[in-house]
Amino acid sequence: MKVFVTGATGFVGQEILFRLHQAGHSIRFLAPHPASPVVRELHSNYGAEPAPGNVLDPAPLEDAVAGTEAVIHLVGIISEIGANTFENIHTCGTLNMLAAARRGGVRRFIHMSALGTRVNAVSLFCEPLCEDHSPFAPRSRAR
Repeated sequence: MKVFVTGATGFVGQEILFRLHQAGHSIRFLAPHPASPVVRELHSNYGAEPAPGNVLDPAPLEDAVAGTEAVIHLVGIISEIGANTFENIHTCGTLNMLAAARRGGVRRFIHMSALGTRVNAVSLFCEPLCEDHSPFAPRSRAR
């Protein structure tokens, strides 16, 4: 199976690439910094094909997922820097990936969010999001 992975250069992403490679899958991954040493290493170690792009720019994403059967979306941040805000990366970026996968005919989409994203999390990111949008938010509140 050909699998597209976002967040491949992170801790979890690198383990996912290792496991996909061990299982004999063909791998393409989103590479915001295609010339970086870690991208070259992932290509060398796993034969993974880097696809230049960023989850905040929807234009190249459809081409990036073209011909893949599954997307494993792992992009996440633990602190905000510039345009890389929690809302942009975790919400807009995920919506961009979902739209690209739909348009590209990808049949499987696996999403893993940041570990700190939950009701009553230490991260301030989740506070307004969980209250209004999370399927795990408490439902006993009057609306």
